[in-house]
Amino acid sequence: MTFFICRGILLSTRTVPTARETAKSKYDALQENLSERAAKRERIEIYLKELSRAENLVTAFDDGLWNTMVDTLTIYSKERIVFRFRDGSEIEWSIR
Repeated sequence: MTFFICRGILLSTRTVPTARETAKSKYDALQENLSERAAKRERIEIYLKELSRAENLVTAFDDGLWNTMVDTLTIYSKERIVFRFRDGSEIEWSIR
């Protein structure tokens, strides 16, 4: 390991990221962001396709529509339920 002194402080080369490492880190973060956006876009496209399949206003429970829209349903108590949709949004439903 190589050491050097900068402004009176002893540093090793491992404590200073290189420009390549910094760029690689930023690139990896951007790639992850792109992957998340692509997955979200795919979920939205599936949702819109399923929604357009419904000719009229939905008046009865539809398994396919439910499965394309809802990611999780969490029951916290008799009075509090949270729906988490595939797009990441949430709706809290209070039963009184």
